Amino acid sequence: MKTVSILAVIIIIIGFGLQSASAASSIPSVDNITNTTQEAINNASDTVNQTAQDVQNTLDPIQDILNSINSVLNTVSSIVQNIQQIFGGY
Repeated sequence: MKTVSILAVIIIIIGFGLQSASAASSIPSVDNITNTTQEAINNASDTVNQTAQDVQNTLDPIQDILNSINSVLNTVSSIVQNIQQIFGGY
């Protein structure tokens, strides 16, 4: 009976040792997944930032054109008002 108890204790110790080794070997996998996920998030963030910059670079000249058109329209409106005043408000 004593031999069976000792054998059971040895099997339990070996079992825990194998589980610990298995858990320890899976930790780098978790770290690897975490690092890969962080890299993917960083790459996505960089892509979004670059896309936003590209959109801004496209919209800035369009905004400049619209501002110029608005300025011309304001000038034309002012000229039309002056002409109307010259002809008595018609």
